[in-house]
Amino acid sequence: MGAVDINARRQIEDLRARIIVLEGRGPVPLDLPPGGGFGRVLRAVAAEFGCPLEDLLGDRRTAEIALARHAAAALGQRVLGYSLPKLGRLLRRDHTSVLYGVRRIAALCAEDAGFAARMDGLAAAIRAAQQQEGRQQ
Repeated sequence: MGAVDINARRQIEDLRARIIVLEGRGPVPLDLPPGGGFGRVLRAVAAEFGCPLEDLLGDRRTAEIALARHAAAALGQRVLGYSLPKLGRLLRRDHTSVLYGVRRIAALCAEDAGFAARMDGLAAAIRAAQQQEGRQQ
């Protein structure tokens, strides 16, 4: 798959997320431009966990989607330094729900070295993308 295909897919995912917002089914995206900030975290988590971006931003609460959403919150705090209230606004959740998710991910990382390595890999990939984008600007 070429770079154009990847960029087109990212733009489509961002548009889908924005449509969800406009229809009143999702959070107001404080920073979901193509490629930056929490949008990058959401795209990385959606790809890693195999769930659509709109499910991360939506109301579905299946175990798989909840785990991916919790991972996005944990990475948002770890990589971007976002506060729990800001993450709650981005994910359309209460900050205490975000706190539960962040703690759940920390517990899973402590129990399962494979899951911890997966989260470390995601964090490293997001940081690398941020650094690369910073060099291009």
